[in-house]
Amino acid sequence: MARNKNNFITGQRLLNGNARWLALLFLVFLTACGGGEASENAEKNDAGETMRPGLAKGLELAREQKYDEAISKVFEMVINNPKDPEALGILSYIYLKSNRMSHANEAAKRSLELDPFQSRPYIVLARINFQVSNFEKVLDLARKALIIDHDSPEAYLIIGEVYLRQGMNDDALVVLKEAEKLDPGNSRIANILASAYIKKKKYDLALSTLIALQEIDSDNPGAHFNLAVVYAKMKKGRLAMRHIATAEDLYARNGKNKYWLGKTRDIRRVIAKNFKLRPEDIN
Repeated sequence: MARNKNNFITGQRLLNGNARWLALLFLVFLTACGGGEASENAEKNDAGETMRPGLAKGLELAREQKYDEAISKVFEMVINNPKDPEALGILSYIYLKSNRMSHANEAAKRSLELDPFQSRPYIVLARINFQVSNFEKVLDLARKALIIDHDSPEAYLIIGEVYLRQGMNDDALVVLKEAEKLDPGNSRIANILASAYIKKKKYDLALSTLIALQEIDSDNPGAHFNLAVVYAKMKKGRLAMRHIATAEDLYARNGKNKYWLGKTRDIRRVIAKNFKLRPEDIN
């Protein structure tokens, strides 16, 4: 809040005389050209300000899984200003997404040393700790992120994942529903929410969540895996076999997640045995 107030005072001093008049005309011009609408849709930082173009572009590239390009874009800004906490925070997030954990950890910590009032680096550190099952630390970091950004779907998501690991399924459902409400198109959130429904034996809700996810992302192996589990629980063996076979194929093609590929093959054998199905029974 103090930082925003100082920025406002500085801005008022600068906008005097003709400069203030020109700034007003410029704002009117932007609104007339649709600039106001573009601003509403632009990427925002934790202060609610429009994110700088280079950082927004880096995030966009990361979402498209163009990680090397994303890192190059944001790293250039860090080189120009090594004490840029926002750029370091976003760089740590891109490192995390590209599975460069040591780089992500270093960038996130440097970012928070410069400015502890950012949610994204806390989420990055929470994810790193989640990978080593340091769940108390994960919860602490995620809650710090929520203090800064009350509407962080990623913070709610990782808290929900921890609760699921700890067997706190009711609590997990509450926070995962909140995550989905904040980011309804997020396939990871939908998958984890479906897993929570499965653990609560709410198979109809799990099924509707996964079918909605399929409409957005039909090649999501996790969705096919969960659909196989749901259909198996609903005694629909052929559908279960069809989806587990699809999940296995997608994991094999991806080649990056050997754990889930192995688990998928195990589940496929269980489904085949329980429902007395053969490979030709998939279709």
